[in-house]
Amino acid sequence: MASKEPQKFLESVSTRELERRWSAVREAMKERDIDFLIARNGTDILGGYVKWLSNVGAKNDYPVTVLFPRDDDMVVIKHGPRGSTNPGLPGIKKQYGVPVLPSLQYSITYDAQVVVEELAKHKNSHIGMVGMGFIPVAFYNHLTKQLASAKFSDAGDMVDGIKAIKSDEEIEHLRTLAEAQDKTVEYILSRVTPGIQIYEIYADLMHQCLLTGSTTANLIVYSQPANGPRQSGGPARSKVIEKGDLVRILVESNGASGYFTEISSFICFGKVPDALQEQYNFAQDLQRKLLGLLKPGADSLTIWNTYNELLKKGGYAEEKRIGAHGMGLDMVERPCLQFDETMKIQAGMCIAAHSTPTSALAATGVVENYIIKKTGMPECLHHTPQRINVL
Repeated sequence: MASKEPQKFLESVSTRELERRWSAVREAMKERDIDFLIARNGTDILGGYVKWLSNVGAKNDYPVTVLFPRDDDMVVIKHGPRGSTNPGLPGIKKQYGVPVLPSLQYSITYDAQVVVEELAKHKNSHIGMVGMGFIPVAFYNHLTKQLASAKFSDAGDMVDGIKAIKSDEEIEHLRTLAEAQDKTVEYILSRVTPGIQIYEIYADLMHQCLLTGSTTANLIVYSQPANGPRQSGGPARSKVIEKGDLVRILVESNGASGYFTEISSFICFGKVPDALQEQYNFAQDLQRKLLGLLKPGADSLTIWNTYNELLKKGGYAEEKRIGAHGMGLDMVERPCLQFDETMKIQAGMCIAAHSTPTSALAATGVVENYIIKKTGMPECLHHTPQRINVL
């Protein structure tokens, strides 16, 4: 029998989309008199700056650095054999290889050395650092010491303001992934049954994510008795699912395009206790109210405070972490509903709308991805029914 042709998962943003980003960033650089941007990432779960600028991704802590000039094509520096090539990729004039590894102390400035070589002839340059949380101390110190005439500034806010608003093409990539996650949840509902262990579901979920072209998936699977009490942190993956259990599944994964979306689902083996259903119903109502607040021009801090007031009014503890957050080429990106977020809500943002009331009984909740519209309620990218699935 002839072997089946393997499914191909190559999916990439268009050159037109990349040019849209570059044009917007260079215009912003011109306004701020910035000559070069530098971004560096080592992972694809929170590696969006490098991927967004160059369409070259990083993963597994193998760093990728992008040197983005205002008036020229960019330079990319990756782990690999020493040397430089023209990779033939849009917007990239040169790609360097250097054997830089964070675990090898003597190598941790190899990529910074290449940046210095590229910028040494540009005296008195203004260099904007993008994603300071990802820039190693050794890398930054080497740049500032060797490029003494340069002015350094934090350009993260500038890029965030452009990156957070998704183009029509980006929204289609997000929609494609959300539909794939819906199918993953539908599939896993047919596989979960009493008597199997948590790790079996976890492995099955990961397999399904990989089949849809994912390179990274943050998965949560846990079970507890449906009538409580809540188990902090979830049980070990070796736990066997039993009749009467409540099973929670959370899928946060990227697709072949690199974009992230997320969805959660609950399964109850047997009748759903009234108190648990009441808590889940509250989560749905809380999310609807949250979505009503996500309007263009809305202040993130005001939404955060209102969200916590609704939790307290319902008898639940305030959220101490994140109420909702942007998603794109980073699994978590701005705007993020926290006490110190300054970015306002704008049309075109992709928001993972969390609603997770927590009690001594359980941590239930709902989450899907929504696109903020110019008018009206945000558009949900997922189509999985919101319910506690009874099996």
